Amino acid sequence: MSGREDKPARSEALADDGDDQQPRILGRRPGPAFTTRVTTLPPGGSLAYDETAWRDALVIVRSGEVELECAAGGRRTFAAGDLLWLTGLELRVLHNHGDQPAVLVAVARRGRRRSQA
Repeated sequence: MSGREDKPARSEALADDGDDQQPRILGRRPGPAFTTRVTTLPPGGSLAYDETAWRDALVIVRSGEVELECAAGGRRTFAAGDLLWLTGLELRVLHNHGDQPAVLVAVARRGRRRSQA
């Protein structure tokens, strides 16, 4: 442990209303056929993996670094600019061991039920 107090991750859906907060993907904002959700892991923070939260979404590490911990104990770190697909993985938890927030942007097709297999 780093001695830092665990802080909860924050996740928010962004409206597709031309808002300047809407992140750009490959230089463009996702269109109305897509939903966008931003998850922020504070320094020293962790987030239990819930597959339904990431189903059918491309995930971009917008800033910072995130470590994915597998159910079997393996770990892999991804940094700003990396593109992830978290569906179907046997993950246990996402960690931010860095000194700055890790910001993940998930983009999925609108109208898809996240609970579908």
